[in-house]
Amino acid sequence: MRVSIEHGTETSGMFKKTTYYTVAVKVDFTEEEAAILNKAELGDHIVMERELPANRVDIGDPNHWHLRLKHLPDPKKNLYVLKTTGEAQAYEEELKEAMQIVKQAIDAHRDVKVENKSFEL
Repeated sequence: MRVSIEHGTETSGMFKKTTYYTVAVKVDFTEEEAAILNKAELGDHIVMERELPANRVDIGDPNHWHLRLKHLPDPKKNLYVLKTTGEAQAYEEELKEAMQIVKQAIDAHRDVKVENKSFEL
């Protein structure tokens, strides 16, 4: 599992320019990890609960912005927009923690190999 996190900026507004800070995440899963996720049907699992991004309009569905497992391997990357660089740094730290949990979930769904052992005392 290879995680890529990129920071950037986005400017909006015709007369009054506003700068927003973006954090993009993309995860390249190994074939085995992708197979585990598909087999366990974890695509809709919420990795991080997120609120409405800073420069987006409320569409009425608060669950729309949550980061789900199926969003992570998107080649366009999953972009989230924040108001300040401090918020962007804090979001990155949350992402790193969430990716550790994703890795643990994948490992927990691996097929367990049973090994029999016997011995005399």
